Amino acid sequence: MQVLRITRGKIRPGTWDQFEAALHSAHEKVGHIPGMVSRSLVRNVEDPNEGYAISIWENMEAIKSYEQSELAKIVTPMIQSFFTGDYRCDHCEVRYWDQIA
Repeated sequence: MQVLRITRGKIRPGTWDQFEAALHSAHEKVGHIPGMVSRSLVRNVEDPNEGYAISIWENMEAIKSYEQSELAKIVTPMIQSFFTGDYRCDHCEVRYWDQIA
């Protein structure tokens, strides 16, 4: 069963470009993450200081393994300073996925 990890957060106003660059840098630094199928960063069109990191994982065990890993300890400090404290992470079971080419 694939699992979707959705992280929602608000960043300090005016720092989106720096935040996005830091996130890309963190992803490059950690490289391949076992069990991760895909990841996306999306920005709210109505609130440019709010964004979502959406990733698809092979299973819940892969997410838990990552969240407790040394890799997560690299990524978090690289982006944490951008957040205002309004932050949430949810894990969701993928029940249906229709990819339109």
